[in-house]
Amino acid sequence: MMYPEDWNTQRCVQDCSTINGAPCNGNPPDQSGIPVHFFDSAQACCQTKLSWVSTSDCIAQSNGATVIGSNTVTTGTGGGTLTCAVDSDCNHMCTSGFCVPVTQQQTTCACTSPKTVPNQCEMDILIDAMEVLVSHDHALIGQWTRAGFHDAGTFNQNVPEGGANGCLLNDPLMLTMPENNHFVQAIFALQAVKDFFNNHRNVCVSISSADLLQFAIFFTTTRQTGIPGLDATKRSLLKIEFEWGRPDEPNCDTDWTMNLPGFDMGGGQYPGRCTLVGAEIQEKMIRRNGFTPEEATALIGAHTIGSIRGTFGSSLAGPWVPNGHDSATLKGPIFDNAYHDFLINTIPVNACNDFATSFNPPFNRQFPTWYRTSNGLDHLDSDIVLAFPSLDTNIHDNFHVFTRAFAADNNLFITTVGTPL
Repeated sequence: MMYPEDWNTQRCVQDCSTINGAPCNGNPPDQSGIPVHFFDSAQACCQTKLSWVSTSDCIAQSNGATVIGSNTVTTGTGGGTLTCAVDSDCNHMCTSGFCVPVTQQQTTCACTSPKTVPNQCEMDILIDAMEVLVSHDHALIGQWTRAGFHDAGTFNQNVPEGGANGCLLNDPLMLTMPENNHFVQAIFALQAVKDFFNNHRNVCVSISSADLLQFAIFFTTTRQTGIPGLDATKRSLLKIEFEWGRPDEPNCDTDWTMNLPGFDMGGGQYPGRCTLVGAEIQEKMIRRNGFTPEEATALIGAHTIGSIRGTFGSSLAGPWVPNGHDSATLKGPIFDNAYHDFLINTIPVNACNDFATSFNPPFNRQFPTWYRTSNGLDHLDSDIVLAFPSLDTNIHDNFHVFTRAFAADNNLFITTVGTPL
């Protein structure tokens, strides 16, 4: 018997009859089109497919214990489920049909009805839940940042269609698309946050997936700006500045992902690659998404944290800049203008034609659509195009002007990237 992962319950289960009790869970769970993997042990499954959950908690949950946050609760009935009817069904407390450790009851918020926006007390609960996960797995910081954009970036103002509508979190088919299939673990971690928050006994409002995905960007970029980590000032900003109220789209369409900038433009030779990928940014982010050239250049600059997608192979999935590495500090990567500074001040040539004819450091490896440095930094064609003046402004704007401005002024970058969020 083997252990497949169950994304729906965030645990690893054994493919044996449920009459045998946990961890047996019958046939492999329906993953709605997402492939199921099999492992020899719960430990191997947990460490490989549910890395954002602590291994000990994942194994405990797989064997019939209930885990909420950093607390493990063994149900009195031995069923290994979060649901309950009375306190005696749990080691701790039954709240709204869920087993909740007493330590989770410390935050008490006054409920007012009707209400559609979380109050500051409820925001503390949400922020704390997200902080627990990103503190355990810094990789979620960059992944949540890009996942939020990939939900919003499906917008086409000319139809209109798509947008920040929660489809990336609500529709599993969105995760099967090549633009999104590297977000699987990050999205299920975010779903765990949403489930915990919406079912918390002291929360009197349910947040939409659309709002949570955009709040995730705000949370990660705020947390990592300046000295990484949360402090009172950042917490206050998170609680006051975010605008709530985005509805979830009930009828998602995977074709909307075609409005996202492609990461594979077919390769070819420079300088043609500059023009090709510049035209892609112009069409998708400016004509369809509706961003200004300055906003587009700033948003791509979010590559300053996290690593390149694993599409190119896990061994080659490096950060764009050293400060963007998941372990750059004890609190994760640093969100600043280092990305734009690299493009302007580390690449030694100043024009795409020169880049084409003289392949210079810092890159020592060239791939069809991206480059790698000797110290493991990765840059896509869609990054390189921002470093140079446009070869033809009839095809795409001169993004280089804004890259140079951001490289020279970190505050300008931080302010500009926050404008469209």
